[in-house]
Amino acid sequence: MTDLSNYYQMAEEAIRILGVDPTDCQDQEPGRWFLIRGSAEIVVQIYFNSENNLAYCRVYSPFMRIPDQNQLTFFGELLDINMDYAGIAFGRRNDWIFLKAEREVNGLDVDELVVMIKRIGIVTDHYDDIFKAKYETAE
Repeated sequence: MTDLSNYYQMAEEAIRILGVDPTDCQDQEPGRWFLIRGSAEIVVQIYFNSENNLAYCRVYSPFMRIPDQNQLTFFGELLDINMDYAGIAFGRRNDWIFLKAEREVNGLDVDELVVMIKRIGIVTDHYDDIFKAKYETAE
């Protein structure tokens, strides 16, 4: 396993630049922090993938649960939005949609990580209420 401590420090610096104390949002699991940007919950994660022996930086936000109805239209809209933004994409995990940015840590710098976090926060914050109003049904 690779020593990721330099990348952890980089993540903490990026979080500080965004005006948050990284110790206030650090998970118990090393290499993971939780932030709030507007209405977006954002996770910053530095991790090692043992399958390909590479370390990654992933910034993601849980967007919303997949709706029970109008899924074809829902997924079509998400795919259309994917084409409008560089470096981020909507994806599915179980019954949730996430917005994520991910890349190998090699060559990553603090400024790029700040942009990744901001982009995920801005796009999630912009679209989450729109999609929830359009696709969530009252329970």
